[in-house]
Amino acid sequence: MQASISLPPNNRQSQKGRLAGKKNQKKKKQRKGKKGAKPKTPTKANANYRRAVARVEKFKLSQCSTLYLKALTDPFNLEGGVACIPDEFDIPSFKCLSVTRGTMALGNLGVGFVCVKHQPTSDETAIIATNGVTFTGTTVTAVALANGVTAYSNVGAPFVASQFSGGSSDNAYMWRLVGGGLRIRYLGTELNRSGREIPYRKNTLVNIVGFNAAQLLSRPEVPSIATRREWATVTHLPLGSVNIGSAAGQISDYEYNPETVAAFGTGAAGVFADLGFFIDGGVAGNAYEWEWYQHYEIAAIRGASPAGITPSHADLPGISAIRNVLESNMPSGETPESDFQYYANLIRSYAPADMSHVLSEVVKVGKVAGPLLF
Repeated sequence: MQASISLPPNNRQSQKGRLAGKKNQKKKKQRKGKKGAKPKTPTKANANYRRAVARVEKFKLSQCSTLYLKALTDPFNLEGGVACIPDEFDIPSFKCLSVTRGTMALGNLGVGFVCVKHQPTSDETAIIATNGVTFTGTTVTAVALANGVTAYSNVGAPFVASQFSGGSSDNAYMWRLVGGGLRIRYLGTELNRSGREIPYRKNTLVNIVGFNAAQLLSRPEVPSIATRREWATVTHLPLGSVNIGSAAGQISDYEYNPETVAAFGTGAAGVFADLGFFIDGGVAGNAYEWEWYQHYEIAAIRGASPAGITPSHADLPGISAIRNVLESNMPSGETPESDFQYYANLIRSYAPADMSHVLSEVVKVGKVAGPLLF
């Protein structure tokens, strides 16, 4: 049996009217879309668009600048041995790493030191260190003024002084330091392990003869490190502006030097060290091991170039960002590997506008240049 429902005439007409109204609304929407109304964008495209709008431009070091940062903050890593200074003086150069190792011992008052002077040559005095209980001083002392202080050459360097003649030779070379570091660690017995290790880094050309622990620690950036068996480190930090001397008659650390640096002075000539460690509070005769790493660029002034030259690169925004993060810090102490990661991550958090050592026009050039710089 089938049941049927019959609606009143008025109700049937109302239902038809509602259906017709919905169809008309749908047609109006379709016509509106055809006239140029913005259609809905797919969800995925919307998300990408929002991310693009919200993205903040961040800084990225080029490969050459990354190696340069590693040579400065972790010079004991062999990867930095192919680094160059990524400034505008990007001539082909021989990039090399020299390593010199030795030992030192504390004097009879439990005081000792090791100081180094950056040199690309193996036949000039570049290192002085106390050698045991015959040293009776309590301050940094020049070789000719005290017994118990020994001078060494940088035997790991691949060149000799005659190859750098100030440009007067037809086959003269010029050099500059890319990065370098000195590190020490205690070698004595656990029973005698005592005292502290104070790193020194040149920030002005001063004679450090007569410097003691109190004078070195008066600088707020200098740490005091308890004597231990792990390495304590201090690294090179360039002085001066890029290709501009920082004082009258002084070559900036970023420039090529056509001459070798004068060897350590003796007597009144003093000690003008680049890096060093001063140790006090120890036991007389306590032994320490030291290692000195230097990363160089060597280029020809005229005539034949050094063997093994490779291309160099320019990255002005990169070197500016590195100077920004390093000039207010002293990466010295205990963990050069962590120092490199810390500064690399800090630079990645930068926006290009954060750099104070480079003009905005240079940043624009870098953006146009593409992936080499950013």
